[in-house]
Amino acid sequence: MSLPIPDLSPPAHPIARLPQEWEACLQAWGEPKYRARQVFEWIHKRGVLDPEQMSNLPKSLRSRMAEEGAGWPLRLVSAHPSSDGTKKLLLGLNDEERVEAVLIPQPDSRIVTQCVSSQVGCAMGCVFCASGVAGLKRHMNAAEIVAQVLLGRKQLGPDQRVRNVVFMG
Repeated sequence: MSLPIPDLSPPAHPIARLPQEWEACLQAWGEPKYRARQVFEWIHKRGVLDPEQMSNLPKSLRSRMAEEGAGWPLRLVSAHPSSDGTKKLLLGLNDEERVEAVLIPQPDSRIVTQCVSSQVGCAMGCVFCASGVAGLKRHMNAAEIVAQVLLGRKQLGPDQRVRNVVFMG
């Protein structure tokens, strides 16, 4: 009889968990299954990662989530709007690296396309591009990629919505 190999990988950042992963996580913490949907909606529908703001969750669960590392894996450093409505976002990662995301509104529409980074730097080495000159530093993880979309949504006007996501890198 062979013993199962334990999963030694670090737990997924809360923003990167799928609904079924939230179910398994919360059930392991002794929470009812329906809490997974509540947490997932706070994060992905409302863009809230601070457990203290998740008002329909019990205080004990909010505390546990805070202890487990809920929070943003990146931050908005600056936003640079253009005259055509395009907005470039400079984002700081938790390891002090920086990447860009871009919001591109469609003319005469509420629809916005968002370009997100999938890596820090670039391996192509194009001399006309700052990312290419800097070289590839690392790939981004799922939490960092999803967080770009959530932070981008916070930069939209009340009548706008991200409909398309394009990956750079």
